Amino acid sequence: EDPYSAMPLRRRQDTFDLGFASAFGDKYAAGGGFTYRNRFILKYKQTFSLNVEGSLGITIFGLNRSILSDDQVPGSVAAKGGSIVSSLGVGTPFHFYPVEGSSYEFYFTPLVETHLVYQTLDLLYPSFPALNETIRETKVRFGLGSRIGMEIAIAKGWRAGLSFNMHYLFGENDFNTVSLHVGTRLF
Repeated sequence: EDPYSAMPLRRRQDTFDLGFASAFGDKYAAGGGFTYRNRFILKYKQTFSLNVEGSLGITIFGLNRSILSDDQVPGSVAAKGGSIVSSLGVGTPFHFYPVEGSSYEFYFTPLVETHLVYQTLDLLYPSFPALNETIRETKVRFGLGSRIGMEIAIAKGWRAGLSFNMHYLFGENDFNTVSLHVGTRLF
């Protein structure tokens, strides 16, 4: 029997992720991110549940210093910059319960995402000022994502877990994150 059938979209879980992100293309190094997710149960069975989820996240990447190799241009170069990717996603998490009444669960979430990508890069060559380069770009990119993870009950109403998140941006570099998260039902 579905304990949530009498109250559709009334049981929700708010989750906060903190993660480590892979490099964002050649110019930007690994970074970190924070994501807020809100999940509602649509259908519940003893061994799985179907949910709907909205997420809002921000990932910050620093400059990849290895692009400043001496073989590009002889002499010194000063560089600064970074990239910020803001993401808005909607997905349908599938949660799987290994045994009835288990304190842990596994999940898979396919996502449709929209990203606001801001990039800045300043390359200054004191010996060759004609080669100085400044990039300031803000782009909107659509994409797909997926999240694979697990959660375990840590206290009444509280869950913690680990996930691997993949972000595929159309017309832009892709990136992945490994995140630790904590979630609770607010009501």
